[in-house]
Amino acid sequence: GMPGRGGTNHLSGLMMIDKLGINVKWIPYEAGANAYAALAGKHIDVAMGSNTGLTGLLDAGKVRSLMICSSKRNPYLPDIPTPRELGIDIDPVIVSRGVQAPPHTPPAIVNALEQAFRKVVADPGFLDWSKKNKVVLTPMSAKEFRKIVDDTYPTVEKFQNLLKEG
Repeated sequence: GMPGRGGTNHLSGLMMIDKLGINVKWIPYEAGANAYAALAGKHIDVAMGSNTGLTGLLDAGKVRSLMICSSKRNPYLPDIPTPRELGIDIDPVIVSRGVQAPPHTPPAIVNALEQAFRKVVADPGFLDWSKKNKVVLTPMSAKEFRKIVDDTYPTVEKFQNLLKEG
């Protein structure tokens, strides 16, 4: 199961099955909560998902994380291995949430936005929320975020037809 078709969970799953050489029947759900409920109810065998959507089910012992699609372990979930630790040679797609502005936004405005969002990610309430939901924060500049987007494009291009088809 996967939350939606064509997103990062789907892409990570496609990368995984490509490396493992297995066939999978994807079942797209409208949202992560639907896929995770199907997994907890044993209607599907496995689901790709995010920590924020799975935290309650993980804490309640209703689902078990087999792997974290990252290049390093999540400090909030230290017992869950990465693909490389399991012998799967993939560079996971980094799921980064970002804030966008129109092209050619003046540097002064970009700088002001970066400063404002640095304050947001340092807010004690937001930090408490991220810890509770096992979200690792990686604040970065617009330039750093752009590099991640650019570095991800070749992977998206490789799998774009499968992302459309399922």
